[in-house]
Amino acid sequence: MLVYYALYTRRMSKIYSEYENVIYAYFNTLKNKIVYIGQTINLKNRDDRHLKYNPFDENCKEYNYPLSRGIRKYGVENYKLIILENNLEQSELDKKEKYYIKLYDTYNDGYNQNTGGTHFTAYYKFDKDILGKIIYLLKDTDMSFVDICEITGTSFTHLFNINEGIRRKQDNLNYPIRKYDLRHGQKLESNTVNSIVEDLRNMRLKMSVIAKKYNCLETTISQINNGKYYYNSTLNYPIRDKRCYKKWEILLSDEDKDEIIYYLLNTHIKYEEIAQMYGVAKRVINYINTGEIFYDDSRSYPLRKSHKKISNEQINKAKELLTTSDLSYMAISKMCGMSDTYIRQMNQGFVYSNESEIYPLRA
Repeated sequence: MLVYYALYTRRMSKIYSEYENVIYAYFNTLKNKIVYIGQTINLKNRDDRHLKYNPFDENCKEYNYPLSRGIRKYGVENYKLIILENNLEQSELDKKEKYYIKLYDTYNDGYNQNTGGTHFTAYYKFDKDILGKIIYLLKDTDMSFVDICEITGTSFTHLFNINEGIRRKQDNLNYPIRKYDLRHGQKLESNTVNSIVEDLRNMRLKMSVIAKKYNCLETTISQINNGKYYYNSTLNYPIRDKRCYKKWEILLSDEDKDEIIYYLLNTHIKYEEIAQMYGVAKRVINYINTGEIFYDDSRSYPLRKSHKKISNEQINKAKELLTTSDLSYMAISKMCGMSDTYIRQMNQGFVYSNESEIYPLRA
């Protein structure tokens, strides 16, 4: 029997104790259909994670996730949590999740961004119409980054990564798509200053990224932070204390941390590329790798050993995708667990070449 609970509401702890190793779903009451399938070994932790993120906060990485967009469109009250199966063997979870995603078609007609399983690929669905519109607005208009976010429902972090080619990179474009024209000495509107203050407070964006968001100099952001520009007597300065920079848990969610650990353990993606994906410094990834932050006594450190060998399976999969798909180098790199530099070199035959192959593999 399906068990329904209202989404984003606190529930009694005894309810949680009934459910471990769960396959769950989100049900849209207006559409009268299941729109998302997931798995978890701890329902309370997973529910708390969903409660933690505000689908209306555009500074959150999850702002542009399909479920967040759905909640903004249909209202949180029109979603229910459903327990499809529980108390499964952990070894069954991947298989069951894939089964239900296929059964309810939530990958093609729902909110799932991959076909299921914990060993996911990092190449997620993203509405092609939205991506095309974003590229057009960045390339062919003077619309501000803030307005583009508002029109397309995209978080600034995602928009910034698209503009830089960090995510959704396309081989036929030059990056950044829009060159930054950082202005010196311009007067900022009061609503812009207020938005900058909020971005400084929530710690999600680095100062250099905030500067690009509002088309001003990083020095301007720093001076606002210190109260030297646009002083407000109701604020405590500095708005963002430099001592907070080492509190990486403010910058990285539990989901971010888990994904970074996955990349370190199971892929060859470079530290620099992982850092770019999550908007942090390269040294943060190194700290996670060595256990200096987010230490877990159940793991062996460093997480990524030096000179980890790339398997023949990874090489063959990468070559197949180069010759049979139109996926970008970045997408292939994430699907195969190696850096996009390796993919480009492989395409040219500089690494892992074979005399029977003609290079470049992809013209």
